[in-house]
Amino acid sequence: MIQVEPKKPSDPDLGGSFAVTRYDQPTLAVLKDLWSSMPGGPVSTPFQSPHVLHAIQTTRAGFPEPAFSVFSVRRQDDTRPLMLVPLMMIERGFFKVATMADLDVVDVNAPVLAGDRPIHPGEYDGIVDAILENLTDVDLFDAFNLPEKIGGLDNPFFRSSRMEKQTDVLALSLDGEQNIAQLKSKSVFKEARRKGRKLTEQGVEFSEIRTEAEREKALLSLMEYKRRRLQETGITRDPWSEKQERFFKNALNSYSDDYAQTTLLALRRNDEIVAVALAFVSDREFHGSLISMGEEHWYKYSPGSVLICRIIEWALERGIRQFDFGPGSHGYKKHFGAQTYSLGRILVPVTAKGRSYMALRTLKRIKNELFQTIKSGSRRETPAS
Repeated sequence: MIQVEPKKPSDPDLGGSFAVTRYDQPTLAVLKDLWSSMPGGPVSTPFQSPHVLHAIQTTRAGFPEPAFSVFSVRRQDDTRPLMLVPLMMIERGFFKVATMADLDVVDVNAPVLAGDRPIHPGEYDGIVDAILENLTDVDLFDAFNLPEKIGGLDNPFFRSSRMEKQTDVLALSLDGEQNIAQLKSKSVFKEARRKGRKLTEQGVEFSEIRTEAEREKALLSLMEYKRRRLQETGITRDPWSEKQERFFKNALNSYSDDYAQTTLLALRRNDEIVAVALAFVSDREFHGSLISMGEEHWYKYSPGSVLICRIIEWALERGIRQFDFGPGSHGYKKHFGAQTYSLGRILVPVTAKGRSYMALRTLKRIKNELFQTIKSGSRRETPAS
């Protein structure tokens, strides 16, 4: 692990109020030390916890020229950090990019905030500028899937003037008695309870999978289910899924730290898996990542819906405030009353080469928009047969 000392800003308008220290290739022990150094404790999503980031770093070790760094940001007049920013340095074609630590399995990316160091709105852009100034070895900075909130606090990246809206996701708010009462009154919840009772009569029980052997078996079930679904669409081999499987295995091997855990929750009859889900969980947030069903004879009991309802109840018992179903806009999420939340993106060139990338990107967007305009115009002009 290489620690790079902060350098003085060359321009007082670019992050001049902040100092940045960069930690290259940090070990799990260093990650835990950094997180524990946060005044008032770290506030993060479960994906930006030491054991998950270490699992991503370990999985990416097989990639060409992998590089992982954590940027610690503090005010110039303070010795304690107010933010940690984990970034991967990757190659995107001819360009080098500093991007969020992600393997297409991370639903949200965000910095880690200090509980006792509130960040004021006037500081949001300055923090981003301070980080950009310390990215001396890349062409682009690409922070994507940025949520509006981190553990109930405003996300400075999302609030930055450089942020652009990227997409929407669906999640349940479990904050407040009214929201919970409305959720439990929904027909999908009532139907799942009814079928859940039938599963109980069949000897099926809900539980968290804890032992290493059971976790390995459940992960195999999840990945096999995913492979079958891909094969149904004509995809016989998906190398990226193989990398994801290694990541999930790495995350489950370390299982948890003081800030979040990677968990498997299942409906099982003895050793038989009826339905299982893998999720990333903190004290405030639940993020589902994978779900699978067991043998087909269980399908008449809607084990997926039953499992989701049991997991929601499990989350409520732990005081979790937000329940994210995972990627995708599947219709079943709205049946549970999921609400739309925006995710943002900051894509900024750091070098002249990076600016050329942005120019090419803009030209490509204009070309696609022009093509769609011409295509829609041709359809309007085509006479009806």
